[in-house]
Amino acid sequence: MVKRNALIVFFNKSNIPLCLMLLVILSSIGCAVEQHTMGSEKLRFNALIFDNHSGMMLENVSVSVQNSRAHMSCSVLLIGRSCSTSFQERNYKGNAVHITWEVDGVAYKAGPFYVTLPKMISSEQIASVVISFSSEKNVLAEFRN
Repeated sequence: MVKRNALIVFFNKSNIPLCLMLLVILSSIGCAVEQHTMGSEKLRFNALIFDNHSGMMLENVSVSVQNSRAHMSCSVLLIGRSCSTSFQERNYKGNAVHITWEVDGVAYKAGPFYVTLPKMISSEQIASVVISFSSEKNVLAEFRN
């Protein structure tokens, strides 16, 4: 009963301006967070690169983007080499990716996971998506300027 009485005392007529100010402050905090994460800076990219640092030849390397028809593959990715393609500039939409590859006839897959965003997003630079293989089972996808 004491808790209910405390709430009634707090929300009486004399505290209405204080309650309204508190509501405005709390709602502006939510807007500030959304503006920060959804800021006007958009990450743009126009290339995809597979890098093979695994020490093994990779075959049938493929990436597909969830909720999209985007797909790229490379039939053979030699040790220490890259396979790349460029395309029309796109805005990053945060879709998950799925990656598949083979080593000595054994199939591997990773995903769904998300491409690692750069620390700084520059509207003046267009990034590339780089998918790096460091071993037969380890793969990393990140944006690079």
